[in-house]
Amino acid sequence: MQYNYSKEPNALVAVAAHASATVITALSVHAAHLGVTESGVYVLDSMSSLPSAASGAAPYVIALVAALTTHGASSVTLASAACHALGNFTLGEVGAASAVSSGVVPALLTAVAAHPDALGVAEGACRALRGLYAATAAVSAASLDSPTVALRSDAVVAIVEVLRVHKAAPAVAEQAAWALVNLVAGSDAAAVARKATAIRVGVFALLSDALRIHATTVGVVFSSLWAIWSLATTDEARAAAAAASVIPAIVRAFTSHPTTTSVSETGSRALWAVCAANDANKSVAKLSGAPAALQTIKSRQGGTVAAELASKALDSLGDLSL
Repeated sequence: MQYNYSKEPNALVAVAAHASATVITALSVHAAHLGVTESGVYVLDSMSSLPSAASGAAPYVIALVAALTTHGASSVTLASAACHALGNFTLGEVGAASAVSSGVVPALLTAVAAHPDALGVAEGACRALRGLYAATAAVSAASLDSPTVALRSDAVVAIVEVLRVHKAAPAVAEQAAWALVNLVAGSDAAAVARKATAIRVGVFALLSDALRIHATTVGVVFSSLWAIWSLATTDEARAAAAAASVIPAIVRAFTSHPTTTSVSETGSRALWAVCAANDANKSVAKLSGAPAALQTIKSRQGGTVAAELASKALDSLGDLSL
């Protein structure tokens, strides 16, 4: 449930200004009461879409995490609304820092585990984790040694499972891919281990599926290609990507979106990453039609970054004869 004041934006601003302190107080005083908590969370969810919400997100985030921790496992409607609201509030560094210190990651993971089939919980949790780990400065500032750092691997496993269960839902597929991009970011030992964890639990097959199922949905294609690019950083990862038919999926993305800049750029990077120093993968790319697809990008998007990246990806394939 989410109240909709969009037809009266001035009224919404007035309500938000007056209601925030009241709602936070009610959620604190009646924390054990499910009905009161649900109502308060619904109001905060509506407020979370306001342009001004991010700057004052801290008290809302703290209240939402507390509500999700207390009632998220028992109420799917509350969990959906809380996850959705956190997905909005954690887009800024203020909300992300407050979320980290309040224990948002275990609360989100518990909600996802308790309601594996709930689309709203899945999408909201993915959006929240995406925003949380995009604000890396806030996360680090909160505490580099906090449990949140150790929980990143658990979050990777949870997001891959969300993608497995809801891969047919484009909104979840897109948000899950972006969450994975941010969760595995980095080149230190911990980041490399997170990438390996994602690969071990089958992420490449799911990203390949997402590219196939949502071939015409640019948002899903873009985020999935970016995730592949982020993950294909080792010989083992490249082998796993090839085994999951990622290479022909990338080529199909090119042919489905020959003039879409984001797909051309990120797809070229993903193809280069998967084929780097791997002759077997280069052969698969050639057999899948990658040279022709890259040539099309070069001819249609000449003089652009996309054309330059396509040219580099084409050159990386080496001798085009098989």
